[in-house]
Amino acid sequence: MSSNGIKNGLNVPQKIDEITRKKQIEQITLELNLESMVLTGVSVASAVEVGFIGILGPSDIRTICISIGFIILMCVIYYQYKCKLAKIKEIFRN
Repeated sequence: MSSNGIKNGLNVPQKIDEITRKKQIEQITLELNLESMVLTGVSVASAVEVGFIGILGPSDIRTICISIGFIILMCVIYYQYKCKLAKIKEIFRN
């Protein structure tokens, strides 16, 4: 290593930044995978619930409330998913 902080053709602080960036991307990717699995599960549960409404009829207020809850939950998870995608795009831009 020379006196100016360059080793193997890379600046050492730049190498640390690359490692930090990779760890951030791995963390966000893991979170995205988890949220996509949860979103898929909630979507399936919502579809099943809508099927119950079709079978039982909309007279059961609990069924309707549960369906609305699933829809709100899907919207929240989807919003978080989109925010994390935007964060990954921002990391790649830098």
